[in-house]
Amino acid sequence: AFLFSGIFTSLCSIANTATSLAIFWGINGFFQASINPLLVLHIAELLPASARATGVGIWQTSQQVGGVCANLFAASTLRIEGWRAIFSRSGLLVALAGLPVFWLLANKQKKEEASHYKGSPPAEIISNQISDSMRKKKIYRSIPPFTVPGVKSTCVAYFLVKLTRYCLMFWLPLFLVKAAGYQVHNAARISALLDLGGVLGSVVAGLVADRLFHGAMISTCAPFAMATSVSLIILALAYDKGPSFKNALLLFSAGFFVAAPDGVLGGAAAKNIADYNANEDPKLPAAVSGFINGCGSIGAIVQGIGTAALVDTAGWSALFFCLAALMGLASITLTPAIQLEQTYLTQQGGRDLNSLPR
Repeated sequence: AFLFSGIFTSLCSIANTATSLAIFWGINGFFQASINPLLVLHIAELLPASARATGVGIWQTSQQVGGVCANLFAASTLRIEGWRAIFSRSGLLVALAGLPVFWLLANKQKKEEASHYKGSPPAEIISNQISDSMRKKKIYRSIPPFTVPGVKSTCVAYFLVKLTRYCLMFWLPLFLVKAAGYQVHNAARISALLDLGGVLGSVVAGLVADRLFHGAMISTCAPFAMATSVSLIILALAYDKGPSFKNALLLFSAGFFVAAPDGVLGGAAAKNIADYNANEDPKLPAAVSGFINGCGSIGAIVQGIGTAALVDTAGWSALFFCLAALMGLASITLTPAIQLEQTYLTQQGGRDLNSLPR
């Protein structure tokens, strides 16, 4: 996925028409979409339940840090070499990033196999290999991801979260210039506070999930989504016309609170939902993760539909009120998935997730 994403990103640099650019960029998106959810699942499987939320939270900061670095890289490259160099250079970086990932995952698998058979006599090794082979070939009843309890509500919530977050990412610079009176170069820098807030928010959300919600990550998302709604309402009512510390704080707060539902629902939530349903199919978490992330991607795409018309007709405050309503709805929509999570805890005899095996 890294390799093909890098190749088609680089091909965008030689595109001479909007059609060819759209085709190359779309194929890149196809391969790139699988990277984050699968790596998050891998991280989640490595960690015990007591540290899973914190670990995934730290991991998810890579999205926000990467976004800030990408903006700085694109701005400097555009000024020096032009837009084509942005695609060629970033494509090369993405393709090269796949090499250490491949090496680490392959090396980990070899170590696990060596550890599994270490110290066993030859006859037992052969027996274990046959047993492992039969286990891997075990046929599980295929379940469509959308029929798994908790998935539909998570998909709807993630759709709303992605719609809101991407709308903020794409439209904040224009808002800062047109409504808040910022210079263009200052607007680009200040809008990065959304991602910087997300860096801290991802880590704090993981700690809150492990320490206060006892590892129940989906339950953690609801209050963070509602807090995002409140922060957007305050932004709509109280933003200053002109650069100010209050504007910076409001943007940072929105990024801080939206990071938790964005990171959890698109990543480790899939593994947790599979665990809550006591399904042993090793392919189910990946299928659920892909389905949830696909719904989130639709939200990221449709966020631009009608946004300009809404701003022209009712103003920027109306846009922030609408986004606040969507985040409030996302918090409510998570109720079935949260009930599933709490039911699972009850069935485990009242123990929290941190006391359960990995």
